Amino acid sequence: MAKFQIPKGQLLGPIFLVPGTIIDNASGQYKVTYAPDGSNVGNTFPTFFPGPDAIPADQASYNLQRTKYENRQIITHSNAGITRTLDP
Repeated sequence: MAKFQIPKGQLLGPIFLVPGTIIDNASGQYKVTYAPDGSNVGNTFPTFFPGPDAIPADQASYNLQRTKYENRQIITHSNAGITRTLDP
């Protein structure tokens, strides 16, 4: 499972995920589980890729970010249980 908090907001197609939104793929699709203003909660998306500023909730989430971004590009804002992988 991957879970991210979107700190600055992110445009996902025609939908804007407001800053502070939490999105995860526990159900097999990415689903908004929390938004500070209540927008888009419950909406699902077949595809989603977090930006480099997204805050990963755990190591698996961070590892997913590493498939697209180098370590130095990822701004985690938190090291809660995350072992950062060095760039090659």
